[in-house]
Amino acid sequence: MMGTVDELLDLMFKWMDQKEGCAMHLRKLARELEDLREKCNSNQFIGNSVQVAGAASLVGAGVVTLLTGGLAVAFLAFGATYMGVGVTISVVTHLTEHLLSSMTMEKAQRIESESNKIAERIKRLFEQLRKECKAKSVNADKDELDQRVMAKVLGAIGRRNGQKWTVCDSIKWSSSSGPQFPL
Repeated sequence: MMGTVDELLDLMFKWMDQKEGCAMHLRKLARELEDLREKCNSNQFIGNSVQVAGAASLVGAGVVTLLTGGLAVAFLAFGATYMGVGVTISVVTHLTEHLLSSMTMEKAQRIESESNKIAERIKRLFEQLRKECKAKSVNADKDELDQRVMAKVLGAIGRRNGQKWTVCDSIKWSSSSGPQFPL
């Protein structure tokens, strides 16, 4: 059975790994969004250019249609088509950017939510460990309890690293002056 201090330590390491992974993931997402923004800007430029060309064609075809008495009506459809294509490119670009950036943000939010859950469990385990230390040292003040909790955590780290002695073994507790470390 895993003790409170070992479970706390596992969660702390998991939380640190997750935060490190989250930072790496967020850097990757930032690069992806930057690349997406570049592509969207170039697509937006193309869409706007096609729209301008379509509008110019539409105006030109309208003038020619008026001057020729309606003979150039077919060119109006050409200009309208160009404008429609330009608008479609612009709208699709905006929708694509929004969709992809939303999916990216959802990933980041899921990672952050999981990290927050682990942090809450760490807080609960820390308080449980404090209660366990308080039960063993009923007269200990707040500072001494915190020192005992940290000594237990450091001792668990020492055990995990295969050390023959731990920080806990070298601390001589004194209620008046706190922990004393041998020289």
